[in-house]
Amino acid sequence: MKILIIGPEARQVWRFRRHLALELKDLGHEVVLCGPHPDPSLPQAAKKAGLGFEPLDLERSGTGLWADLATFRSIGSLLHRLEPDLLLVTSLKPILYGSLAARRWSKGRVFSIVSGAGSLFMGNSPQKLLLRTLVLPLLRVALSRNESVFFQNQDDRELFLSRGLLGPSKATLIAGSGVDLKEFPARPLPQGPPRFLFLGRFLREKGLGDFAKAAALLKARHPRASFQAMGDLDPNPGSFQEKDLAAWRGEGALEFPGAMDDVRPALARSTVFVLPSYYREGVPRSALEALATGRAIVTCDSPGCRETVVEGKNGFLVPPHDPKTLAATMERFLLEPGSARRMGRASRALAVSKFDVRKVNRTILSTFFGSAPRRRAPRL
Repeated sequence: MKILIIGPEARQVWRFRRHLALELKDLGHEVVLCGPHPDPSLPQAAKKAGLGFEPLDLERSGTGLWADLATFRSIGSLLHRLEPDLLLVTSLKPILYGSLAARRWSKGRVFSIVSGAGSLFMGNSPQKLLLRTLVLPLLRVALSRNESVFFQNQDDRELFLSRGLLGPSKATLIAGSGVDLKEFPARPLPQGPPRFLFLGRFLREKGLGDFAKAAALLKARHPRASFQAMGDLDPNPGSFQEKDLAAWRGEGALEFPGAMDDVRPALARSTVFVLPSYYREGVPRSALEALATGRAIVTCDSPGCRETVVEGKNGFLVPPHDPKTLAATMERFLLEPGSARRMGRASRALAVSKFDVRKVNRTILSTFFGSAPRRRAPRL
């Protein structure tokens, strides 16, 4: 069986869906990863792993008509040329255009993973209301082509059901994208004062501004504490700009070590992971990696984020847009040094019990094939 996995960005498809693709390959299927903006090394890495790779013309953000038509035609051309038996599409924009393209250019089975409802469902400005009025009917038609749609949190599942975008028999719940517990082993806490780490794209909705304000409040009272924001600027209009980062550097509370392909060293050097995001996440991948590393979590009581915290056990949930409460919550780890170690152990246990990528993939594979499939026997 030939299987295509399409995502909003080539690097993201490789990072989030590689384990699933490799399991499918081990079952004897031909798997091709597809996404825009490929890193030059990615096609070669996919080939080395026994996977195919195809670039794609897709803009992650924006609603330009010509760009959207180019996306639709690019996916359609790919489906027509490769003729997949099964198509798996992730993220709303690829789901919309991939599923619509499949109605015309593919006879294969179609599945989608909603990795967060995203900005489409955020805000009630006239522009957002108009956008939803235009997009939701198209999304309803697109999802009708799907055999099943995977949701990473219950909030998004209920949102799609309440909007009539699909029926409950098609809505399958999974625990985020999962995390490889061997790739992200538990790590001991660093010595010294707590180190708070924000990890993610520098979007306003991710809560970086709130983290910066909380860091400034706490640095004045706890000068030895460390606050780091690791990530990069984004072409999305909601991204902070370099001038914002420069202003925060000037305040002296927040450090910006830059983006890193491998986040494990930064997680190992951290004490507490902080993500005050009010973006409609699926389940934040960075939070899953922090859980697996054994770090206490402070995040917002918002869709997707709340999945990663058992309140008071492995971390705390805070209201969105509330840097003062965020600072007070982070300060608990400065006043109670032993709590980070205790909650970190609970985070690792949660990662093992709920977010193991093998368990997530088992649900996806059983939905594809009707039962847990057996791996192909090795050739002698």
